Amino acid sequence: MLFTIFVALFGLGFHRYFIIDDKGNLGIVSFNIFKPRKVKISDIEKIEVVKTGLSFIFKNGKKRQFYMRKWPKKYFLDALALHPDFKGEVELMDHMTNFDYFAFYEESKKALKLKLRKKGL
Repeated sequence: MLFTIFVALFGLGFHRYFIIDDKGNLGIVSFNIFKPRKVKISDIEKIEVVKTGLSFIFKNGKKRQFYMRKWPKKYFLDALALHPDFKGEVELMDHMTNFDYFAFYEESKKALKLKLRKKGL
């Protein structure tokens, strides 16, 4: 019984994703009923990125933290940074100065493009 409760709460805690719409809203799909489901992208003042997740800091001073894996986080930040309503800043707060996984991602994409060019695709 205790294990079932643990699995249910664990699943509820990690079930979240984001939806960026064309109206300038960021939809947060989560089981946390006490937090807002939609926020304006223009209200995001800063995004702090660490290896385990990211934190939104809003203009009103509130802060929300989300845990994400590396690659979904990268694609989400790319989409958010390209949105015309996003005027905030993205700050890498990672303590791992020897390995910048965003630079690694960029280099792997460059290598893939070079391989595709050599094949003539």
